Amino acid sequence: MASVNASALVVGVFLAFIVVAQHAAAAESIEIWPKDSPELKGVKAEHIPKLHLYPGPETKGASPAVLILPAGGYKHHSDTSSRVKWLNGLGIAAYVVTYRLPAYRYKHPAPLHDAQRSLRLIRHNAAKWGLDPARIGICGGSSGGHLASTLATHYDRGDKDAKDPIERMSCRPDYVFLINSVITMQGKFAHHWPNGHMPSRARLLPKDPPQKLVDDLSNELQVTPDTPPTFLHHGGQDKLVPAENSLMFFAALRKNNVAFSELHFFSHGGHFYQQMDWYPLGENWLRRLGVIGDLHKDEKMHKSLTDKGAWASDNK
Repeated sequence: MASVNASALVVGVFLAFIVVAQHAAAAESIEIWPKDSPELKGVKAEHIPKLHLYPGPETKGASPAVLILPAGGYKHHSDTSSRVKWLNGLGIAAYVVTYRLPAYRYKHPAPLHDAQRSLRLIRHNAAKWGLDPARIGICGGSSGGHLASTLATHYDRGDKDAKDPIERMSCRPDYVFLINSVITMQGKFAHHWPNGHMPSRARLLPKDPPQKLVDDLSNELQVTPDTPPTFLHHGGQDKLVPAENSLMFFAALRKNNVAFSELHFFSHGGHFYQQMDWYPLGENWLRRLGVIGDLHKDEKMHKSLTDKGAWASDNK
């Protein structure tokens, strides 16, 4: 029994080291809310949301950026180091927000407010951090993908009359990555366990939530023509988060003629199947969007390769 407990302790310390090391590698970590913000009322010191900065190598001119919303079932923050490394390798600055977690009683809208604030903060500091404010995207997978899809469908252009200059910034992402993402909060395709329990919904929403709130956070119902272009990836054998989540969101994007959106659906593979194999697909998509490469610098070429009319659908 002692050896088992010792082994468990070693594993626990190792996992804790991984999480700490992930954020320790950041060039800087900053609190996203002012000390006197109403958002921090009742928030324990260890739960204060922070933005971890991974600017990557220096590039010529302003760089694009991606805000990463970690997965973890709205219970913890999963490791994001591989995505940070991939993005930095493309010359994209990466930012990871450790948002307030519903598992610690910070239910909706706390995670969304943290995500919105983080995007505003990045855009506000664009000049200081050497970023292009028009090329700031978001990336999330699983429950982090639900938060990302919520931000992609629940944004605003900023309050121009706000005293806080950060709140004057738009929190609309320019492009979105959704990987094996939770999208819906209802029905048989919601994030669920074999016994039917829906953990993301149970943690994020109050007990017996009103249907209006459930619909509002079932993001396949919230897509509009102004929703940002979105890249989706999902494995068809995902039993934790059924692939229908991505299929429903993509169908809504197509119905609303959201140009340049892509769905990469694999008939096989479970949750986070081929997690890193989607990176080349994502890179090609970023090039088609003009986020990286020279496309965004050549207006004539950009227009010829990004014809929104060619993507339009009659599937109304």
